[in-house]
Amino acid sequence: MDYAAFLQLAGRGQPPPVALLHGPDPQLLDDALAAATRGLFRDAGEAALGREVFEGAETSVDDVVRSASTLPFMTGMRLVVVRRCQALSAKGAEALAAYARDPNTATSLLLLAEDSLAASRDRREHWLLGAIPAAAVVSLATRDARGAEAWPRQR
Repeated sequence: MDYAAFLQLAGRGQPPPVALLHGPDPQLLDDALAAATRGLFRDAGEAALGREVFEGAETSVDDVVRSASTLPFMTGMRLVVVRRCQALSAKGAEALAAYARDPNTATSLLLLAEDSLAASRDRREHWLLGAIPAAAVVSLATRDARGAEAWPRQR
């Protein structure tokens, strides 16, 4: 899936059940989260009930999977977000892969990584790319100077 398709689905209130967005542009990640939040929840009160945000360095995969498996309360859907998911421990790879194979249909799990997780000359591919189906991975492009100038006008 590409970024534009994700934004379109999220904006219509139909984000994928599991999505891993990764790339070096934190503003694009914030925009994706905002689109999913606006699409799923009518107001801030509903978002407070239906959205849960974790920090990758401060939580475990088991906690994330447990939260994503929970049914919504007073909302139609739940949105579970893990910011800086690249910091999650690889010990939870199997639990996350199992959840991704059979996700809770009443939850959208967004994994947001502020780094590219793809293999490079300096490192191997991140374990998250093996745990999440390829169709659920959104690689964010780095904006060049022209793209950075046009971006504020698009907003």
